[in-house]
Amino acid sequence: MTLVAVAVQPDHAEILTDTFTWSASSLRHGFSSKITLLPHLDTAVMAQGCYELGIVWEAAVASDPAGVSGFDALDVKARELLPLMWEEVEGRTGERSSSQVLHVGWSADAGRFVGRRYSSEDDFAGTDLPEGVFVHPSRGEPVEVPADVGGWVALGKDLHARYALAPVMTGNHVNIGGDLILSRLERGSATQRRVHTFPTDGEQFRRMMIGSLHPLGQLGPCVCGSGQPYLVCHMRWLEEGAPCPCGSGRAFEDCHRINPRSPQAVLHWRRHAGDYRRTRQELQRTYRQARPGEDPGPPSPRVVRS
Repeated sequence: MTLVAVAVQPDHAEILTDTFTWSASSLRHGFSSKITLLPHLDTAVMAQGCYELGIVWEAAVASDPAGVSGFDALDVKARELLPLMWEEVEGRTGERSSSQVLHVGWSADAGRFVGRRYSSEDDFAGTDLPEGVFVHPSRGEPVEVPADVGGWVALGKDLHARYALAPVMTGNHVNIGGDLILSRLERGSATQRRVHTFPTDGEQFRRMMIGSLHPLGQLGPCVCGSGQPYLVCHMRWLEEGAPCPCGSGRAFEDCHRINPRSPQAVLHWRRHAGDYRRTRQELQRTYRQARPGEDPGPPSPRVVRS
């Protein structure tokens, strides 16, 4: 889930999410709404990190088998059950990724709309989201509450340009893509609307995949700015026998690595050389800012088995 931004006001809340979803390594991508609205609770539920935890929790809340009567009762239920669910998911899958669940809704106890964040980092104890706009990519950057739909679209576009199109080694890279969905919660009302759509192919998408293990990322320019394909330059998983980060248990070279000498790869590089060349200087500047004092390239040649 990419929670792009959420604004919690006393009498309503607005939530901006995208629909682009990907694996942790960006090997695969697809589209989903990423948010569950619960009109009977004047609440929205979102999850990030462990996909299975999010599915289990949202299904449990939506079916409401315990008869949860409101946002505040849901808060108690979350603090009690989320740690147990996380342990159960870990035992079944053998994996334990950092995860968080967010609730935004009307709190009878507080007499207003509030946001709550439950993170695996603090055993899902629950903390309040700050008032105003909470922006997921920046975490704390002050942003004015958008006054209308146009303001939300402008905010989404700005965050997409600054974070989705930023090289991954900056530490601020967040994939934002597909549709922007604006959800609004009021007492007795929960609505959603599609307010903008980002391109799902072309130069912007290639730019977003730079530095990832997506095929376009492997064949695209290295984040160091050398101008060489990432696959033959500074890719971390090039060592022979290195396990594939997708979790298959196979070596990366036998699993998801693209053969840089294949006719498809050579044709792709030739076809998009001009597109990738335009990013080279920007990548070099970003690399120098992220790693001052280091020379971004050209690096020593790497041996890649075909």
